[in-house]
Formats: sequence, structure tokens, C-alpha cells
Amino acid sequence: MWAALTAGKPWVAEFTNRRKDGSLFLEVSHISPVFGADGAIESYVTVKHDVSREREIEGRSTELARQRVMISETLSALPTAHSPESAARLVAEQLVTLEAVSAVAVIAFEHDSAALPLAVATAKGIPWPLRRLPVRVARPLRTRAAEGPWIQRWANRPGRTYNDLLVVTGAVAIAWVPIVVDGSVSGLIMAVSSRRDAPDVLAGHLPALLEFANLSGTLVGASLGERTTRGALRTSIRHAISRRAMTPVFQPIVGLATMEVVGYEALTRLDSGQRPDAFFAGAWSVSLGPEAELAALGLALAESAWLPAGRWLSVNLAPGTVTTHQADLLMLRASDRPIVIEVTEHELVPDYPGLRHAARGLGNNVLVAVDGVGSGVANFAHIVELQPDFVELDIQLVRGINQDAARQALVVGLRHFARSVGCRLIAEGIETDAELETLRSLGVELGQGYLLGRPAPVDAWRALAAATDDPSPAGERP
Repeated sequence: MWAALTAGKPWVAEFTNRRKDGSLFLEVSHISPVFGADGAIESYVTVKHDVSREREIEGRSTELARQRVMISETLSALPTAHSPESAARLVAEQLVTLEAVSAVAVIAFEHDSAALPLAVATAKGIPWPLRRLPVRVARPLRTRAAEGPWIQRWANRPGRTYNDLLVVTGAVAIAWVPIVVDGSVSGLIMAVSSRRDAPDVLAGHLPALLEFANLSGTLVGASLGERTTRGALRTSIRHAISRRAMTPVFQPIVGLATMEVVGYEALTRLDSGQRPDAFFAGAWSVSLGPEAELAALGLALAESAWLPAGRWLSVNLAPGTVTTHQADLLMLRASDRPIVIEVTEHELVPDYPGLRHAARGLGNNVLVAVDGVGSGVANFAHIVELQPDFVELDIQLVRGINQDAARQALVVGLRHFARSVGCRLIAEGIETDAELETLRSLGVELGQGYLLGRPAPVDAWRALAAATDDPSPAGERP
């Protein structure tokens, strides 16, 4: 400065100055020499300008530009088929590079109000295991997150989840920023700072954290929403299974020539009123299909003991349940009546010999039926490969058959085919006298439908059997 001024040149510089109250500020000083008549320097004049606000705005602009670069790098590094975990990991790794941030976690809330970190990154590479946050910790976080982001000073609480790791990082304050998907809080970004001025540091990083929270909602929002929905569905189905919140009903199967009941199909009604097909489809979608089917089967077998004697019991089981739950299906051997396993034709069967062996291995009392023939493309393979005892004509083939020559021709062909391979036809969904008479004329032996009897609890069939002197199980129902 003095070298320039004594040489008669002006000098400009930026200073960090101190106000009278002790606070610091930035100023730009312009100092110029003042010359006398003889050309000698007589004095100096200084013009000062406080530029703290300008520098703050410039810093924010630079930081915003850096954040945009970080988001761009995150997106470019993300594989097309990314998982919530991989996306969360990239977000955490980017945010932990922010100044004075020692750790970042991306947390997803679960359907039961607990939470699970999808990814954790630390500035010093300290390994953080992904530990599930219990409901007592996660629920207050989710409630608070609904109000927006916040910053809090960290308090050492031994025994709390991650407390020991926060101690290692020297945590001073934590910023929490909600991840919002479709208006609902689905997760949180947690940023930890160990600097003394951590609250101020994290407050300065809030714009970046908010940007990445929005990015996280875009990248993993759908997956988190689906995961939450699936978790809620799984819990609901487990609850229904464990409490046996389902009731078996039975629909009669009738010999069309004599109109006598030869068997009953066991169906399920949910106590919740939910449609049974939706319940079992939901159970299979969350890997609880066999458990749901076995629960319904156990209830049906117990109730069937009170059905009129001498009739078979038909039950619906998926191929996967038959092949992988042989031990559970040994309960079928305890039945005092023949059991017919209906194998739905909508299920893919990767191993026909294995399914045939598994079904026949349940005992001589167990027969096999192929369900829904006429509604899909896999059914003829089911018939040929499984060699069933019964073939059930789908309701779509039976409906209005009295007015459709093409359907009648198809049934005639199926009747010939069934007789050739040694099985019997059962027509499903008979609802009119015209349909019944047409099926009789086509040689279909067995049928069921609302015309012949609606599904009803076992007590209804027991009462009907008693009224018609039909033989029933001995003893009184408890």
C-alpha cells in the first residue's frame, strides 16, 4: 500500500474491518494521494464502501451454481434402472462434500412409522451400518417433517440409534429436510456438522439440501411410495391371516343328469368385505400367497367336516403352493371325504412333472382339476401335462352358450378330448335354464352356478340336508 501511495499512485483493496460493536464486515477502500502546488504529496483521501451484502450475494450465486453442478453430476452418474438405495447413495455422497458437513443420511419412512436409512455417507469415510430407526424415534421426526425443514443442536443421548456414531463424528448440529412425494412426507435428508458454528453453517446449506430433497423425491419417490404401499398391504394381509379373518363358504357341484349334489367347492369370504380375488392377488404380490391359501384351506377343511357326507370337497390352490408346501398340505389326508385340488390355469407352471408328482403324492384321496378352461392359452398344456381328474369349463365359455354355436362346438370338442384322456367336465357359472339344458344336451356331466346353488356357509347346507333326509356327519355341531 505504502509503496504505491508514496510513488503517487492510488491504491484499491478489500478489507475485513471491525465495527465498534465488534462485528466484522467487508469493505472496499480507495486511497489516493493529494498533491500540493509543488507536486509533493500533502495528504491522502480515502473512500470506503461496505460490500458485505454484495459478497454474500456473490457467494450464494457461486454456491447455487455449484449445487446445480452437483445435481447434474448426480443425475449423470445414476444408472437408468436405479434402485432407491443407489439413488440415495449418490445423493448422500454429493451432499457430504459440502463445507463443514461431516455426515449425510437419506432416510425413508416405512408404512408402520418406523424408518430405514437408504444410504449414509461420511466425510472421513467412517462406516455407518444401515440401522432401522424404531417407531419411537421415527414417528416424532415424521410429524415434525410435515412442518418443513429444521436445524437442531445435537444432544448426546447414549443408547439412541446412531448416537455412538454421532459422537465419533463430533456432531454439533443436525439439519433435517423432508423428502415430499405427492404431498406426503416419504423420507428425510439428515446433514450433520461438527463445526462450532454448525447451526449457521447448516442454515447456509439449506438451499442445497432442499434442492437435493426435491431431487430425491423425483428419483426415489415412486419407489418409496410403492414400498410403503406394499408394506401396508403386507401388514394387512398378515393380520388377516394371523387372525383368520376369513370365512369359508361352499357352493354345490351338481350332476346335471340327476341334479344331485356330488361335491362342494370351498370359497372364501373376507371379514373385511374385501373381494377374495383381490385379497389373494394382493397376498401373492407381497409373497404371502401360500400362507393365505393355506390359512383358507385349513378353515375350509375344518368346516367341511359338517357338510353332508359322501360329497367331495374342491379347493383352490396355486401350483406354487402345491409344489413347495407338501408338509403343510398333509392336512388333506385327515379329511373324511375326497379332496379335489383346483389348479388355476392363470398360473404359470414351470415344472409339470413336479406338480403332478406333488399332487399325487398327497394321497389316493386327493384328485386334481384344471380350473378355468376356455379363458386362456395355457389350459390345454395343463390338461395334457397334469392328466387331471376334472376339467372345469370357465364361466366365459358357459355364459350364453345356448345362443352361441361356436361355443357349443368348442364344448363338444372338449367333451371328446376329456373322455379321451379319462377326465370329466364341470361347467362353471350356470345361471339360466337354457344354459343348463344346452350343457346337458352337449354331454357335460357336472355343473355349478347360481342356478344350482349359491355359495353359503356350512350351516345352510347342513340344514338343507337335514330337511331332505340327506346323510350328514354324526354328532352335533359345537
